[in-house]
Amino acid sequence: MPTIQNQFPLRQDAGLPGGAAMSRYQSDSGVVQGAPIPFGQAVQRGTDPRGVSLLASGGVFIGISRQKRGGLADRHEVGSVASFYTGASGVYVLADAAVAVDSVVRFNTATGRFTNAAASATVIECTGWTFDTPATAAGQLVIIKRV
Repeated sequence: MPTIQNQFPLRQDAGLPGGAAMSRYQSDSGVVQGAPIPFGQAVQRGTDPRGVSLLASGGVFIGISRQKRGGLADRHEVGSVASFYTGASGVYVLADAAVAVDSVVRFNTATGRFTNAAASATVIECTGWTFDTPATAAGQLVIIKRV
């Protein structure tokens, strides 16, 4: 019988954006509107009462898109039902810059990453969420939690 896989990476990723870092969470769902929503992104209500869309300038944060298990996609497609975290003891996301533990979480709509930079038209506060792990540079995987 041939070997299916005989080489493995020395270090596995801790998690993926939108994945649960801890087992306790609350979630909701909605139909994706406007554009696909990548896993681990901030979402807002869509134009339809049961719709959701990627958080944009002027929007109000309602949660973080959940990673969908199974399949090869890394996003929720338009018209599909996307679930999102409304509260969690830990969710994996990507940092937009160096961040400190317990600092306030904000979403940068220009980069699609999370930061603790001052709020602005493109940097929207994720009310009630804080960083649970630090990052030393942009693009690092971090855990955020609802407090």
